[in-house]
Amino acid sequence: MAELWLVEHAAQVRVGPPRFRGPIIALSAEAMNALDTAGLPYRTPEQYLPTPQHTALGLALYDQVEAYTKAFDGWAHTWPALRATGLAPARLSFYPLIQLWSAIELRRAELVAILEAERPSRVWASPTWPEPIDHTLTFQRESAYRRVLESLDVRLAWVPCTRPRPPAKRAWTWTRLHQGFRTLRRRIHERRVTSSQTDRPSALLLHVTPDVAVVLRQPDPPYRWIRWAPPHVRVSIGPSPPDWPVPHPLYARRLAAFVRQSIPQMIRAAHQTDRVLARERMDIVWSGMPPATPEFRAIAARARIQGVPFVLMQHGGSYGYLDHPIHYWNDLALCDLWLAYGEGVIEGLRRQFGHRPLPQMVAVGSSALGDRVRESTRQGDASPPWCPRSSSSDPSRRAP
Repeated sequence: MAELWLVEHAAQVRVGPPRFRGPIIALSAEAMNALDTAGLPYRTPEQYLPTPQHTALGLALYDQVEAYTKAFDGWAHTWPALRATGLAPARLSFYPLIQLWSAIELRRAELVAILEAERPSRVWASPTWPEPIDHTLTFQRESAYRRVLESLDVRLAWVPCTRPRPPAKRAWTWTRLHQGFRTLRRRIHERRVTSSQTDRPSALLLHVTPDVAVVLRQPDPPYRWIRWAPPHVRVSIGPSPPDWPVPHPLYARRLAAFVRQSIPQMIRAAHQTDRVLARERMDIVWSGMPPATPEFRAIAARARIQGVPFVLMQHGGSYGYLDHPIHYWNDLALCDLWLAYGEGVIEGLRRQFGHRPLPQMVAVGSSALGDRVRESTRQGDASPPWCPRSSSSDPSRRAP
């Protein structure tokens, strides 16, 4: 029986186990590139767990997570502070939960297939350390492969190596946020906005960031732009009930973070939403992207409970073309009205998810594609833009 070396990062290739002669498994594209550069032969998990089996397992996880969300929300409603909001936290957080299940179960399947095929006497792998857990519940710097490997019956040896820490990046900066506000104000001004208002007009809530939103007081066009911040509220959350459902010890730390961090954030956001709805008469809550934080999920869900519709819109080109269950759980199941790029997308989604409750879906077009068509028209180019079926990230490509 030979030894086995599992490589995730380039830094691990530079050290490596001493005088290693067994098979090397590259667990990432970064590892493959580093091993190619070093001239070392390697194998990949796909050679042990074929892609069709991998895909079938990934799709089956959606049923597992759906069953888990029902069990978890049943437990969660024994928490008085949460039950009072009417929220189903696990159901609303399907996206981070399916990411967590996929990170663990797909790696477990890969490693089991590798170990059964190779039957190594010892496995070399780099150590990993616990990391702070945020609302995404994902493994970021902590190695999910290593955690799964530790749960298997295998003899481990350490390759002493740490991955270099990348520079911190912030998705939103104040400069970008300011630019967004200026763009919004300019577009409103272009519609010849006046400040005329009726008595207690309705409003349209636009989500910009997890902690900043914009309210457009909307009696009927024209509009008036104002800035709104969530009100501060005092909420008695109380301790969570014990013994929440944990399917395997590998999930324990991240589900504990979900209970102790994300759910209290959702409870507070629900109370903030109630305060706003008591002060402003909302027509809709709208977002161009699915809710990505516990607070935003709670805002949208609590507004729906209070009778204010939640509107989402398509934000990629694979809807209706790829049979991807997340399009239902992270989009259609969360809203009352869904705005699509075209009728074909709506027809495809109805074929895929017609057996489930669906929101109203309306075709409104794509601003990016519309801009490209107008640009082509101005340039006298009659050939239509071509949007690849798997992505809308490159609308400038042309049809053959």
